[in-house]
Amino acid sequence: MVSSTIKVLPAQPSDMEALARVEFAAFENNEFGLVAFGRPSEADIIQRAQTMGVSHIPGEVVRITKAAMIDLDGKEEIVGLASWSRFTAGDVVITEGKDKGRNLTGFACPELFVDGIVRGEELMKLSSGEKDYLKLNVLAVSPKAQRRGVGSKLLSDGLQEADEAGIQTVLAASEDGEPLYKRHGFLEYEKFILNLSDYRGGEGKGFSRHVIMNRPARATLSELE
Repeated sequence: MVSSTIKVLPAQPSDMEALARVEFAAFENNEFGLVAFGRPSEADIIQRAQTMGVSHIPGEVVRITKAAMIDLDGKEEIVGLASWSRFTAGDVVITEGKDKGRNLTGFACPELFVDGIVRGEELMKLSSGEKDYLKLNVLAVSPKAQRRGVGSKLLSDGLQEADEAGIQTVLAASEDGEPLYKRHGFLEYEKFILNLSDYRGGEGKGFSRHVIMNRPARATLSELE
């Protein structure tokens, strides 16, 4: 570990299975995920790898970056990922209704997915004020590489894109992730708490706190001239 460096690089199609495994490992003990999605099987990991980077919302452009730990021999091991979606104002339409226009087949608890994930997407869109925005879909770091600044590097890389374009950034933070995002200039827009024990499969579990955050657009070079 000491003799390795960590670089943030664009993810390649051949990286997707490794990225899926890192994502599942990072959230293995996340109670919200376990109730909404269920505990993943090997088939679930392969399926996730096949759908990574695929847009599920009209007007969405997805970009994935990886954090690679590179040893002295140049051998690469993926230890983190960030998935970003860029939206153009007016292009994003989130369907109203019980399922919000989603195919919810395969979710362990579709109701929790709608109340948590889809509700969060709606609030992030509202926080944008109908202007262009970059959304952080997921930020995941392998347990073996945590507390090494990997998450901060992945986050900073995406924020650079937003700053160069002069657009705002939005995300839904967990209680654990909120301090990291605040250090990078994100402000709370709205928060909501879900009682997992109210949902099928969540019996005996606690509360899941979700914080919708927005980082205002930085001025572009042309605006400063």
